Amino acid sequence: MRLERGFHQPWAPSKKRRGGRGGASMMSPAESSGGAWRRTSVLSRVATALWAASVAVAPCSAAGTIAGVAGTVANGEQVAISGSGFGTGPVVVLFDDFELGTDGSVILTGSGSARVGQWNALGETKPTYSSASEVSGNLAFRADMSSHWLAYAEALLPVSTRDVFVSWNLFLPSGDNIPGEGTDEGTNWKQLWIQGQDSGDDDLVTPTILGYTSFFINGNDNPYTKWITLNFSKGTWLRMFCWIKGGASSDGGVKFYEVTSGGIIARANDSSVSTLYAEGYFERVRVNGYGRVTSNSHPMFDDVYIAAGPAAQARVELGNDSSYYRATRLATSTPTSWADGQISATVRTGGFKAGEAVYLFVVTSDGVPSAGFPVTIGGSSSVEPPAVPDNLRRDDTR
Repeated sequence: MRLERGFHQPWAPSKKRRGGRGGASMMSPAESSGGAWRRTSVLSRVATALWAASVAVAPCSAAGTIAGVAGTVANGEQVAISGSGFGTGPVVVLFDDFELGTDGSVILTGSGSARVGQWNALGETKPTYSSASEVSGNLAFRADMSSHWLAYAEALLPVSTRDVFVSWNLFLPSGDNIPGEGTDEGTNWKQLWIQGQDSGDDDLVTPTILGYTSFFINGNDNPYTKWITLNFSKGTWLRMFCWIKGGASSDGGVKFYEVTSGGIIARANDSSVSTLYAEGYFERVRVNGYGRVTSNSHPMFDDVYIAAGPAAQARVELGNDSSYYRATRLATSTPTSWADGQISATVRTGGFKAGEAVYLFVVTSDGVPSAGFPVTIGGSSSVEPPAVPDNLRRDDTR
């Protein structure tokens, strides 16, 4: 990837798409020739609304079946999930709800800096814990883009990682500027940057935000690119998740999802694509990876979850609908052990509050969610869902 000043760069960056710091400001069809963005027309708004009304369809693979959940479904508590067809589990690299620091203090790094795993490095401008807004708890990650374009938190991936799953919540205050907004260089915000290194760099941004209407899954040097639609707006938390399968010979994949008020929508769902160059790997994930220096710009993140390995997509989640893809709110828990018929996990309730009725899902390594198992936040559960009696008949058959 093309790294910026202040970071040791031991390899030559690709000259493709070079421009200002952090790569060229690539123009989408929605941008004007001067590099500025513009709001969508009535027609494109209608098209976006129609697209947002559709709900993603689960892949056609076998789903696991949850038979029971034992334990208290409360934040930080352990539960045991029994059933069948869960397959194999992920390598959980990091989970952070940003509750380990204090308001205004710099994000911690090193051992114990996150709920699971750790943050390994910070950018030139250090992001902080903030109570300005949050999804869970009382604090979230907050960056200040007024003095330097690197204001990230970085988590290293296991050696030779090719498959990565990330979920996160993104927020920009309603009165703030998008990084680059109002500047001569134009908007450019690599808000979630998966980076790698080989002769081709192998980086992907999911996605680069180039304005209100311009969202680009791309890298400074990666064979995969895709323009997508996204319901991004200032003053509203946006939950996204993605899975990148590394492949250099049209054997990779990209899935990118947005959680909307109409359910979960697949913005990218591509297979048989190249996402790495030969011998390449993904090495790190940067939250708030890059943004052009901009006054009054304070990106925020919360409940960041990163997993790796061939089963990186496998996960345990809570949602507010019995059908996964109809959920408009999600929270990802962190598994501590995983077998085909039994999972132990630490509950992460996200924005769900005590007493809320929600559903627990197990998603397999193929990305297929189970049917939702009903649980209550703060409540204990050890029962299985009732079986349908063999002699059940309708009254109108008499």
